[in-house]
Amino acid sequence: MELTRERILRILLTRHPAWLVPEPLKIVIGIVVICAVGAAFTVPAAALGGFGLLMIVAVWAAALWAFLAARVPRTYEWSCPRLPLDDQPRLRAVIEEAGRLAGLDGLPTVRLTADRGVWVRVKGDGQVELMIATYLLLGMRAEELRTFILRELISAQRWSWHEQWAVTLVRAHRDWEWLAAACAPVRHALTAETAALVGWKALFAATRAELVARQAFRWHLTRYATSFAGKGWASDLYESFRWKIHEDELMTRVRPRAEELSRALSDAVELECGGYPARSGESHDETGDGRGDAGAPMPGDEPRGGERIMGDGEWSPSSDGGVLESVGPALELRLNKVLAYQVAGGVSLSLFARPYRLSEVPAHEWTAPMVIQRAAVLEAATQLLGRPATNLDVVELVVAGRAGELEWWHREGPCAHPTPGVCALMPLFDVALRRRGYTHEHVFAQRVLLGPTGDRVDLVELSKKTESGEPWGLMLGGPMTGDDAEADAIRLAGESLAAGDATGWFERLYAESATGDAIVPWDSRSPHHLLTEWGDQQFAAPGGGVGRSPERAAPAVGAEDSRGRAEGSRGRALVVGAGLGDDAEYVAGLGFQTEAFDVSESAVQLARKRFPGSQVRYQVADLLDPPKEWHRAFALVVEVMTVQSLPESLHGRAITGVAGFVRPGGTLLVIATGRDEDAPVFPPPWPLTPSEITAFAAEGLKAAKIEDLRGGERHRWRAVFHRPA
Repeated sequence: MELTRERILRILLTRHPAWLVPEPLKIVIGIVVICAVGAAFTVPAAALGGFGLLMIVAVWAAALWAFLAARVPRTYEWSCPRLPLDDQPRLRAVIEEAGRLAGLDGLPTVRLTADRGVWVRVKGDGQVELMIATYLLLGMRAEELRTFILRELISAQRWSWHEQWAVTLVRAHRDWEWLAAACAPVRHALTAETAALVGWKALFAATRAELVARQAFRWHLTRYATSFAGKGWASDLYESFRWKIHEDELMTRVRPRAEELSRALSDAVELECGGYPARSGESHDETGDGRGDAGAPMPGDEPRGGERIMGDGEWSPSSDGGVLESVGPALELRLNKVLAYQVAGGVSLSLFARPYRLSEVPAHEWTAPMVIQRAAVLEAATQLLGRPATNLDVVELVVAGRAGELEWWHREGPCAHPTPGVCALMPLFDVALRRRGYTHEHVFAQRVLLGPTGDRVDLVELSKKTESGEPWGLMLGGPMTGDDAEADAIRLAGESLAAGDATGWFERLYAESATGDAIVPWDSRSPHHLLTEWGDQQFAAPGGGVGRSPERAAPAVGAEDSRGRAEGSRGRALVVGAGLGDDAEYVAGLGFQTEAFDVSESAVQLARKRFPGSQVRYQVADLLDPPKEWHRAFALVVEVMTVQSLPESLHGRAITGVAGFVRPGGTLLVIATGRDEDAPVFPPPWPLTPSEITAFAAEGLKAAKIEDLRGGERHRWRAVFHRPA
């Protein structure tokens, strides 16, 4: 079907009449209509008296306010502020070169747009205005930008008004095959003419650069601006985008996903336009919008036979921040207002909305976007599995290679992360770590988190390792809402370690728990189940239970327990890091003369208060500097998760100290959280590795049994060591 002026004009008038009316004119028309309607109702309302007139005026004022609130922000998209080139030497050189190649007599006027690519407008006096998206000036090299601008300048000179509108309509109606076919020769001729001036490789590089810059900026908007759309408009979106390019390699990270998206689009566009189908699975219309056909052969060229114009190794994205020296606060504020309106999906911004800086958003507010993403991932997993999904279900799907089957909104857009699996896992890890007190290292690099104890976690790397089947070292199966039970311990440990005190946080934690200001996460008010299970097996007597409830009053010295055994008859026992005393009371019930210590004086006082009649001797002591008389003095030593509460650098001293308490012929029981040798750590605690567990076999101790207990996310050690008599 022929591309005629009449046909295009008819389409515009019948399908898109609003495109032909400038937004300011729409506002004027709307005000006139509202005022006319208001005036028409004022006369009959006056007959009703003052109250009726007041009601009409109030309704009229409300309607006018609602109209202005809805329409005024739409003028933001028409706001293309002029950019003086006197302060932009690199950009000026680029535009001068593009204009010279295009045959322009003078220098075009440059205006900035928020994110509408590059387009040209020729005014009635012949003055050429060049509209350039600010993100392209930040994300493209000078030679790439020159080529892209050149193509638009040529189109403005070669295309008639109806051809320009036709190409615009093709992008809006990709299902109109007749229009796509009619536009194909026009676009192909433009591509060929541009390539004749700069070469096919330069054109292809510029097209890829524009694609990656556009997708990178779209991702940046989604990750940063969309997260806080309700706050107003961010005044540092371009500033943050420049930082991401310079410091965070955003363009390089976005490139694989951007080019993957473009292949799916470009093949369809080529076929729709009757152009040159991609050969050997390769596509050369990298823009995905049908405008740049870098694969179209030039007149007289021999067919390339499926050869690629440019290999992957011949082009890489820019990381130097483009050609724009500075936008300036006033221009950036205007452009960011446009972006805020677009991010809101065309919904009007409040007339009372105010600018804010992303760099000043409080750290705790950055959790909300990831909570929303996590909910979307879990909903997608629920739909896929046909039942309510958990965090662990998502991990299992990703490890099984099924992340691509998760249907959620993030899947279809640009992304800076390497795989769909990483995209699905990052919200889970982000929320879990922030609940443990982690916060971002840099406000514009949210994937890197710092823990309260100073450890650094790259969420992308953690997600990649998890996707490959490696252990992730983080409990994801806890409550979906509420505070982390370990939050107080993590906070206090971080403060204590920052002050150079590895054990001082225990006293603060127990002291604050006594006043209700903190929670001791390991206080279950019962002995550890792995201890009682071992005790039942080792010391059970026919017809009797083992030990006694810690809450039960202890018998007097010399009394007999439930099995007829005198208290303390089995010898001396020592409970390391006894805390609030549950484990120590259980051990005493097994028939041992029990001593228990903790580095926290408050913990010792609380244990004595809980068990006022106990025969356990509670005392304050430091595992790293214990009393000398304890050396090889105990028949049974019980260490339940104390060593792991110390930084890794102190594990060696602590392990040696624990092993040194066991007398000849005595036994050491160790219960600890476990991890593999190279598994990540999110302290506290610092779980013990296999080599650290075996290190308890020191000073003559022999390992009798080491149990590696795993279930779900939990990894525990229960190990028994004996010292030969």
